[in-house]
Amino acid sequence: MQSFSSDLAFNIENAIGLMIQLVGEELYKVFMLILLMAVIYRISKNRRISMVIAVFITLMIFGAAHEG
Repeated sequence: MQSFSSDLAFNIENAIGLMIQLVGEELYKVFMLILLMAVIYRISKNRRISMVIAVFITLMIFGAAHEG
């Protein structure tokens, strides 16, 4: 039988690992969005279009990464 303190330590370790993973995912998503916006803006010279397309592509890639 495990003690309460070992269960608590295990949960804190999981929470810290999860927080690091979430921050990494958000940084990845924002970096990808900014990169795509810059590339599409250079091609189209339209900020609104570049934003819409970049958000759509970023969400599709992020969604595909979390499928399954």
